[in-house]
Amino acid sequence: MINKLPNCFYRLSVMALIFKKEKVLLVKEVDGRWSLPGGGLKVGESFLDGLSRELKEELSVKIIEMSPQPLYVWTFVENKNNDLIPKITLVFKVEIDSFNFKNDPKESVEINFFSKPEMQNLNLHLNTQELIKFL
Repeated sequence: MINKLPNCFYRLSVMALIFKKEKVLLVKEVDGRWSLPGGGLKVGESFLDGLSRELKEELSVKIIEMSPQPLYVWTFVENKNNDLIPKITLVFKVEIDSFNFKNDPKESVEINFFSKPEMQNLNLHLNTQELIKFL
């Protein structure tokens, strides 16, 4: 189905870059890959609204401050069940109201902060692998 979409179609995702000292917050998804918290935008949703919704769902936290522009933007193609899905990911630096996370087991199985060297030993989602190059 997705392979039949026009070449101009992209799935747009927003991700949060959250620091605690020198470490970055990652969530372990149910498929075993680690990623920045965030997800796909719904139709008509702003970047702030979409990221706020995702952080509430994944971490039970609220955004206090979000960078006005994305710090990182990249495109990639994800193979999901033999469907090639072109994606654009926008990463915003975010400050949150609490580090007392409550994960939804349907969204993630673990939440933790990692240094850049620690991240290199993790099973990272494609978009998070790209991020390490820029940290």
